[in-house]
This record gives sequence, structure tokens and C-alpha cells, in this order.
Amino acid sequence: MADHWGTPGKPIIHFFHANSYCSGMYLPFLKPLLADYEIYALEIPGHGRSDWEGVIQSWEELADYFIQYLDSLACEKPIIGMGHSIGGVVSMIAAVRRPELFHKLVLLDPVLLPARILTLIRLSNLVGYRYKTPLISSATRR
Repeated sequence: MADHWGTPGKPIIHFFHANSYCSGMYLPFLKPLLADYEIYALEIPGHGRSDWEGVIQSWEELADYFIQYLDSLACEKPIIGMGHSIGGVVSMIAAVRRPELFHKLVLLDPVLLPARILTLIRLSNLVGYRYKTPLISSATRR
């Protein structure tokens, strides 16, 4: 499920929201852009009005889902990718994988973790500690 605002034919922005939010929450922020842009906002699976019933296991898997959605739009020109938090990270991963899809990226407070933390996360996943940390446990209950 995706929201779509603005006038068709204008340059396209795709806005990807943060975890635990939904795209509609950002409409007051995005409204001033509607005079000059057509805006799409895909819901992260399991958020807002998403009809997705599965579980996304990683940012990479979410980026694959996002790329499939962008391909379905069949845009004639590259878009401006805009994302907040995890939406910024996913937009960045998608742009690395498929740079031809994007004209520009606007990243608002993307989750950028130091290499040492990423290594610890990967190790904790390998030993089965993934959902036992307070931060992850809290996020999975949302």
C-alpha cells in the first residue's frame, strides 16, 4: 500500500517513513512540496495501511521490496528518494543497488551504525541473541 499525492507529470519524490510510523504522518511536512512535485510514499510492511502479513527480516530485504515497488511505478525519469530513519537507510541501499532509479537522495536522520556495532549485531544474530536485547525486543513489540 502506498500513498500518492500531488499532480501527475511533475518530478517525482518517493518518501519512505521511519520505523513505527506511517506515511500519512508526514503529510504536513510534505504538503509544501506538492505544488512542485508528485509524491509517492510506500508503507513499510506491517505499518500504517499496509496489507503485508509477512515479516521483513532485514534492511536488505526491505530494499528489495522497495525496488520492486519502484519498478512497478515504471517512472520515465529517475526519482528523488527521500527517507527518514530506516526509510533513509532503505532508500540508500536501493540507490546503491539500482542507481539508475534515483536522481537525488534526501536522507533525514538515517540510521548509520559504526562498523563495530554492525559486527556485534551480526555476531549476536549468529548466536541466537537477536531478539533478546532491550532495544530490539521493544521494537519488535511495536
